[in-house]
Amino acid sequence: MKKIIFAAIYLFLVVMLAPKAALAQATASGTISGTISDPSQAVINGAEVSITSVSSGASRTMVTNNVGSYRFDLLQAGAYKLSVKANGFSTAVQNIELLVGQTATSNVTLTPGAASQTVEVEASNPLVDVMKTSVSAEITPSEVQNLPMVGQDAADLAYLVPGVKQTDSYDPTKNRYAVLSVNGSGGQRERYGKRHR
Repeated sequence: MKKIIFAAIYLFLVVMLAPKAALAQATASGTISGTISDPSQAVINGAEVSITSVSSGASRTMVTNNVGSYRFDLLQAGAYKLSVKANGFSTAVQNIELLVGQTATSNVTLTPGAASQTVEVEASNPLVDVMKTSVSAEITPSEVQNLPMVGQDAADLAYLVPGVKQTDSYDPTKNRYAVLSVNGSGGQRERYGKRHR
């Protein structure tokens, strides 16, 4: 009888916790997708696309479909190296920095040449999040690590966004909070730390 009770409790916990774990993994990750084409903008079917994490070295590989598309889901946020190979074309390599929750589109144009030749794409088209409709700015992990922040105040990062500036608090008792004005607003709802509803 005890074994049946323990089995029922275990099954209940698995059913209840598994969706939450899957949701946490999905929301803490991002997606990189795009289309591989040649200089005439004709899509390339069967190109080998590899994505490699710069920090861990883990990599995944797939082949483009009949419309030249590829898609890597559930990638951890961070720096990646995208490599594309196809017969009759030079290998293209592109550096990508993926943010949490981002769906980045990175289209690559291959140039004719030997597969042993590697073309590193330095200035690529900016990554576009086609799933996002809001207007905002994203601060990358490398910016957080490299920018000097006196006192380690996270509100200093908000001042990097165009249209954001520091403003006086409407409540003198809340002066220890950073009060942000966004595009000329009064700053009452942009107070860092707590939000009024």
